Amino acid sequence: MYRVAALDIGGTKMLGGIISEDGEILYSEEIATCAQLGRDAVIKNMLHILKQLLDNVPDVKAIGVGTTGRVNVNEGTIYHATDMMPGWTGVDVAGIIKKNFGLPVAVENDVNAMAIGEGWLGASKDYNTYLCLALGTGVGGAYVENRHILHGRHWGGAELGHVLLHAGGRQCLCGLKGCIEQYISGTALYKRYNELSGENIKSAKDVMERLQSSDKFAKIVIDEFTTDLAYSILSLNNAFDPEFFVIGGGLIGSMKLWWEDFMEKLSAYQPNFKVLPAKLGNKATMLGAARLALNLII
Repeated sequence: MYRVAALDIGGTKMLGGIISEDGEILYSEEIATCAQLGRDAVIKNMLHILKQLLDNVPDVKAIGVGTTGRVNVNEGTIYHATDMMPGWTGVDVAGIIKKNFGLPVAVENDVNAMAIGEGWLGASKDYNTYLCLALGTGVGGAYVENRHILHGRHWGGAELGHVLLHAGGRQCLCGLKGCIEQYISGTALYKRYNELSGENIKSAKDVMERLQSSDKFAKIVIDEFTTDLAYSILSLNNAFDPEFFVIGGGLIGSMKLWWEDFMEKLSAYQPNFKVLPAKLGNKATMLGAARLALNLII
């Protein structure tokens, strides 16, 4: 049975594993990305965790990587990355890994890899055309049509976080005002809470904890969030017309507090709408990267 190494490179941490061809995680490691220290530190940590993986499980045939940033998948390079990963733009991820380990390498954007993972082993495995939303620090997106990722001319296909939801609304880091990311990301939730309450909380987790305590400002924030998420899904459906939607990212961990309200609002506009939470959790990107590595050798 074939084995591959797979790595999820995020702005905060790297999660790596050795994966069998049937999707079993045989071994895994986690390490801090240290993105704030620059590209050399990230590369050093990337090579370190891959060495740990390969030293612990023999006979690995290929390596797959899912990383933040726009990825030129033909070359395995970073076409563009934001300041979350300083200096990451232009890095030849595939070339560096091949030079050090001598194995075939596939590199993909992290949310695209998440979509591939969910399509292989998760919520969308029974669908050919679907759209993924990743609700975390920001909002990422991926569109899969007939089992193929939409990459776009400049490797930014389905950058759904920067589709306008409220034109002229909240300022976004991309330069526009009113992007989806400014309303349904974890960052948006705690910023909105602070705006309403005058407090200075630092995470969406804090908002969810206050919601469980019946905090009036948290109730307002989550009511706005579920409304904006429903509107986002309806608008994206008009643009892409997928078989169904899968929603993942960090916020899905608190779905028991808001999913029912969200679905009620969505169903009020379009009954029997197909939306499911992601099933693979924080392993989706790693498993998607594994699938891409397996595609190189099988």
